[in-house]
Amino acid sequence: MIQAMLAQTREPSVVSTLTWADTWCMQQKCDGVRVLPHLENGKVTCYSRKGLPMQVAPSVTSALKVFSRGTWVFDGEYLNDELWLFDLVVADEIITPRTPYCDRRGTLVRLIDHLGIDEGIKVLPSVTGIEGKQELLRRLTEHKAEGYMLRSLSSPYLPGKRSKDLVKVKWNKDIDCVVTRLYVGGHNNFAVAVYDGDRLVEIGEVTRLSADGDKVKPGDVVTVKILYVTNDNRLYQPTLPRLRSDKDPEECTIDQLENCRTTKAVLA
Repeated sequence: MIQAMLAQTREPSVVSTLTWADTWCMQQKCDGVRVLPHLENGKVTCYSRKGLPMQVAPSVTSALKVFSRGTWVFDGEYLNDELWLFDLVVADEIITPRTPYCDRRGTLVRLIDHLGIDEGIKVLPSVTGIEGKQELLRRLTEHKAEGYMLRSLSSPYLPGKRSKDLVKVKWNKDIDCVVTRLYVGGHNNFAVAVYDGDRLVEIGEVTRLSADGDKVKPGDVVTVKILYVTNDNRLYQPTLPRLRSDKDPEECTIDQLENCRTTKAVLA
């Protein structure tokens, strides 16, 4: 069983250089579940990022069974009952993890197109060149996407390892909120809330182990960084709380959340 290759988070200056390099492609960072389908003579087993067997929609399994002979390993993101493939790790004796990414992806695109698979499985769009990347960034920003991925076109696949040739860029957002409770559930954290009219509504818990977290007390205003806001108005991965003595609690209103939601779709 081949485990997932993991991405690195790089310094902003490095990311800026790689973003516009012709030898790197750009793809949307999807907010789904990582899936690595393994096929052996038509038998399909899907594994999670951690290497555990997992279930996918029947339409995905059916589409994969078209690869009825030989050994195949794919890598992708499972979102809204669809599998968005971004890598072909093994293709019988044609593709191996040592094959450069540009050749792995090229083979993947040609295979899916040739086989006419149009349900359950799609190939995640990828762009190269400055104009293509600028347009993708514009669309991702417009749709409040989670971020983007950068991949070296010449890179091999490194199963179970973090690769310097695979970079993730997450767009953090800031939320001003009011501290309401400490040590929620017995953990070293605190709850935060915003005003919905004249009512305080709790929207998440933040660790006290970073930034000003160990200094906060109920009633304080803090700014936290998040990835996005969920549909039930909860902060996703809130972190790095900073005390804001220049803000009043009443300024922390629920309307902030609307600008911090993210798309749950792939911008094909």
